[in-house]
Amino acid sequence: MAKLAVVLFSRKRKRDTEDCDKENKKRTGSEDNVTITTAAESPRYEPTKRSKKIRFSTVHIHEHLLVLGDNPAVSRGVPLTLAWESCHSKVYSVDDYERRRQPKKRRNSLPSAYTPQQREAIAKLNGSSKRAIQCAGVHVKEIQQSREEAEMDSLKRGMWERLRQTPAIVARFRL
Repeated sequence: MAKLAVVLFSRKRKRDTEDCDKENKKRTGSEDNVTITTAAESPRYEPTKRSKKIRFSTVHIHEHLLVLGDNPAVSRGVPLTLAWESCHSKVYSVDDYERRRQPKKRRNSLPSAYTPQQREAIAKLNGSSKRAIQCAGVHVKEIQQSREEAEMDSLKRGMWERLRQTPAIVARFRL
């Protein structure tokens, strides 16, 4: 749709400049004195009103399993993520979907989060072994520890840089 609009606009603009060239040639007798008029300035330019409505006919719902993930943002336990492959898909008409869907939740309600025990139980139900769950937990702890160490190193470097940049403060510490 966007390409079509650009092509139409380009053609209109080309015709306008050709008309201006002809008019200038008639008035001055040469093609050297050319005035370019944009399509918007042309008296023949009539912008078309386009509908800005979008309509949908169907709603596609794809359900995915929750499986062991690798995001270290969990405070405790193992992280979960969506499986790549959907386990179930449904297609509804928009009207059917609106009739079946649950009422909207209140805006001020907080999103629910799973406890570490719930996440572990979900991982087991969806096929993860005890060993895989333990490995995921260890992996997350290693990443979290590495990030904490990197943050501390960054804070220390920043502190020493500030101390080096201000000799007066360094002199006070040497007393």
